[in-house]
Amino acid sequence: MIVRKRQILVLGFALFAMFFGAGNLIFPPTLGRLFGDRYWLAIPGFLLTGVGLPLMGILAVAKADGGIDKIAARVDRRIAKILTLAVMLAIGPLLAIPRTCATTFELGIAPNFPWLNTWLFSFAYFAVVLVFTVNPLSVVDLIGKILTPLLLLALLALIVSGVIWPVALPAATMHSHVFGRSLVEGYQTMDLMAATIFGIVMLNDLKNKGIGDKRAQISTIVKAGIISACGLAVVYGGLIYLGATSGAISGDLTRTELLVAISQRLMGTAGATVLGVAVSMACLTTAIGLTAVCGEYFSELKKGRIGYKSVCVAVCAVSFVLSNAGVEMIVRIAIPALVALYPTVMVMVVLTLFSGVLRRRNIWRGAVAGAFSYGIIDALHRSGIEAESINALFDVLPLTNHGLGWLLPAAILGIAGGLVRNSYVKMDDAV
Repeated sequence: MIVRKRQILVLGFALFAMFFGAGNLIFPPTLGRLFGDRYWLAIPGFLLTGVGLPLMGILAVAKADGGIDKIAARVDRRIAKILTLAVMLAIGPLLAIPRTCATTFELGIAPNFPWLNTWLFSFAYFAVVLVFTVNPLSVVDLIGKILTPLLLLALLALIVSGVIWPVALPAATMHSHVFGRSLVEGYQTMDLMAATIFGIVMLNDLKNKGIGDKRAQISTIVKAGIISACGLAVVYGGLIYLGATSGAISGDLTRTELLVAISQRLMGTAGATVLGVAVSMACLTTAIGLTAVCGEYFSELKKGRIGYKSVCVAVCAVSFVLSNAGVEMIVRIAIPALVALYPTVMVMVVLTLFSGVLRRRNIWRGAVAGAFSYGIIDALHRSGIEAESINALFDVLPLTNHGLGWLLPAAILGIAGGLVRNSYVKMDDAV
């Protein structure tokens, strides 16, 4: 079956909108403000983890014909269940979904409707999310055809205004490790983990539309992924530049306060409205996609004993409560969890893309063990737990300051695993 260009475009738009949620809005401007005239180093660092990794994740899902559960099963089926559950909870009701609501309130609602109570808004927000997720087959078309154009128009209006009439010139900065810190900041978008889940939504949507050929599916998802990646790169770069030119805005501002201040300086009172539309569309599309995925996953996990709609209600209920903790609190809680999980997911995605060459199970096990061990140590370090052994390890391992400290342990243990010949397993037999 030939996939029409319009279908690919809608799929690419939907993927862009599902990726572009709360973190995608609030982190780039803060990064640009922090690094000022060195924003040109921050952009590629952030794009590598914020765009490159999600694109690789989508390709890995297409190649494996399954999400993180099927990819992780190539290491160990028990580990796959635990890792998939952890990823689902992180990008679902415990972190990502509540953050979409909190960001929408702080950026889009509070500046325009300061009288509105956060609990009342959260209830209305998740009621809307629930309405749109009760029919999972409509999610991709809904997002790609209706919500994404509104999101792009609002974002481009803000970015173009900032490029033509910048608030100020980028300020000089003395910060070091710009590229590495930008890499780590890109983790906060959670898009790599989301990619291993959203890829399943894309596959299911293609299958439901009668596109069953494996090559056609991969080709379509690759093209849609490129469309999504190009859109993300343009918007991220623009938002980082807006932050770099915000030096004239004084004060110790939170991530959300900075974006509100920039929009108001650029577009006056209309800025709050434009930002409100952009934030609402960005966060709503992501929340709908994530809730639908969680509904499908937990329903299948319980073998249908708990229905899809019931899971969606439960996800929205938990997210409703946690969203009222506020953006900054959710971000602080998220950092240790993300740095613990991200290296492991990254290694699995890379191994999947090169599974034709790296076919021994122990290579996978060694590389994953190295990445996960480093991730746990990094999580303890970022949680403020001081230990001489942890500090010494960070001083010894190369690329730690660049957010790639996991690379050497993963490589060494992966190579060591490959030397264990008596456990040779073809990867096709492991799934």
